[in-house]
Amino acid sequence: MIEVKMNNVIVCDAQYLFTPAAYYDDVKYKLEINIPKDNKDLPKLKAALVKEIRANFSSAVGLTNPLIDCDKPGVSLSYWFQKNSYRLMLKSKYQPRVTTLAGKRIAETDNLIVPGCLVNVSFKIQAYNIDGNKIISRYLNSVTYVKAGQQAGQSAVTGSLGTGATLNSTDELSWITSPAPDDDFLY
Repeated sequence: MIEVKMNNVIVCDAQYLFTPAAYYDDVKYKLEINIPKDNKDLPKLKAALVKEIRANFSSAVGLTNPLIDCDKPGVSLSYWFQKNSYRLMLKSKYQPRVTTLAGKRIAETDNLIVPGCLVNVSFKIQAYNIDGNKIISRYLNSVTYVKAGQQAGQSAVTGSLGTGATLNSTDELSWITSPAPDDDFLY
C-alpha cells in the first residue's frame, strides 16, 4: 500500500464526501477529482501506481485503469470534467478528514468543497487480486480546501460514460493513459 498526496486538484463530485453512499452491502464516502495534466504531482501518482502494480502482479494484463484521460477520443464523459486532465475516483469506508489549509475542520454546511474548487488530497493505493480480478483501490484519507475555482460548466464536457479498457499486453505503463470504466464495482 502506497500513500499519495496531490496538491491543487479540482473537485468534480463531492456529493458523498460528508455523507456516505450505499454501495451494495457497504457504505462509502466518495470524492471524484480532476487532475490537470500539468499537475506537478501527477508523475508521483503514476510512479506509485506502477510501483504498486509491479509489487503485486506479474503483469498488468487485465487490470482496469483507475485514471480516465479526459482528452482520449471515444471517451464519453459524465460528471464534471475538464479537458487536459484525468479523472480519479477516491473512496473510503471511513469519513475522511476535511480541513482548510489552516487545519480548521470543514462541515458540509460550509459549502466550500464543491465542483470546481481546488483541494489537496491524501489517499492510499492498494493493488490486489480477488478471484482473478486485478484491482487497484484508492482509499481517501483527507481533503484540504485550497480555494474556490471556476463554476461548473466552464470548460466542462458532459455526456454518458463509455466502456473502459483493460490491458491486453504486458506494457505496464500503457494502462496509465487508456480509458477506464466507471469503477464503482471495484470496491
